[in-house]
Amino acid sequence: MLRSDLLKLPVFSLRSREQIGVIKDIVIDDIDGRLLGLLILGKRLLVPWENIERIGSIGVFVTGDDDICFLDKDLLESLGRGEDYINRRVMNRVGEEIGLIRDLLIREGYVNQVLISQGVLADILEGTTREQYSNCYSLTADTFMLWH
Repeated sequence: MLRSDLLKLPVFSLRSREQIGVIKDIVIDDIDGRLLGLLILGKRLLVPWENIERIGSIGVFVTGDDDICFLDKDLLESLGRGEDYINRRVMNRVGEEIGLIRDLLIREGYVNQVLISQGVLADILEGTTREQYSNCYSLTADTFMLWH
């Protein structure tokens, strides 16, 4: 599933059968790409990834409201979010720019791949490039470097 597909999906509690909120973004462990949870729009709430039961086209279903964490402002700002990756430059080992990250592919609780755009025309003609997340590392706040 793409990160962009998750955004704005409603989040429902299976226990209370009520909507908790809407997904604002994903929270990522920058080191290994593991998903730590989902941020809820406008509420400073984090749904831990391990409490997600199902993700579907109509919404995300979580075990209950008890496991949701309220985040103070400082902690919220310190978390690695999906939006921090979007539009980052991607360079190869010799310093050539390959393109910009356009989306993140999520599989089994991890960011599996980054989708790299080389521009609208190139994307139409050739499609976006996909790189394994494990082949990338953060060089600066706005640049990713590929190992190969």
